Amino acid sequence: MGLAQGGKGSWTFPPDNLVTRHSDRVYVPTLEELIEACGERFSGLTADWGVKDWTAHDTKDANVGGCGSTPTEAVAKLWLALNKK
Repeated sequence: MGLAQGGKGSWTFPPDNLVTRHSDRVYVPTLEELIEACGERFSGLTADWGVKDWTAHDTKDANVGGCGSTPTEAVAKLWLALNKK
């Protein structure tokens, strides 16, 4: 199941493109949309202030999670791990 391609998030273009077309844009979901997309598998977020990192946790498997420099990045990586095929 993919993420919705529209909502309260924002749209962006690849930063390395000199010329962009409307079809090049991608949707950037909000933290809330990412948490909702993880569903019941999302357990919570913790911050390690020593290294300024966030970790999103899975309710079913302690070995599955996502780390990032922001809560949004951590939950996005958790979603990717949960939807890896």
